Amino acid sequence: MKPFIATGIVLLSFGAGQALAACPTTNLASRVDMRNLLSGRYACATRGAENWNELHQGTGFSGSIQDYKKGPTDPIDYSDVVGSYTLNNGTMGNPDTITYTYPPSGGSYTYVVTPAAQTPGTYTFCNISTGVSITVKVKTSPTPISPPC
Repeated sequence: MKPFIATGIVLLSFGAGQALAACPTTNLASRVDMRNLLSGRYACATRGAENWNELHQGTGFSGSIQDYKKGPTDPIDYSDVVGSYTLNNGTMGNPDTITYTYPPSGGSYTYVVTPAAQTPGTYTFCNISTGVSITVKVKTSPTPISPPC
């Protein structure tokens, strides 16, 4: 998931390690939960006019991210591998997280994941550095989600 830019966020200490800026601290998905949720599936998020529909390629705790765009056969807006993801073990009271890396200069972004209480298949990805949350829909089958999410 690409990041939201936020300013003026107060960082709260979460355990002995990483800071967790205004993110939930309960009902968080474990590393195994995230693997079961995302491996081989599309996750779709929208921010303003931007729309991401990313296939999590891999069956373990890491893999590549393919941005679906308009599909592999579109001559202009084709699908392409844009980065990678890694599911991280939490340590010393810190939560399990997912880190997205977008090379060469797209940066890395780490999130905690919680299910949306009212909407099955919808999750909140909260950036642990900024505290900004993104609503993400995950398709239960390994097929793309029609844009917009």
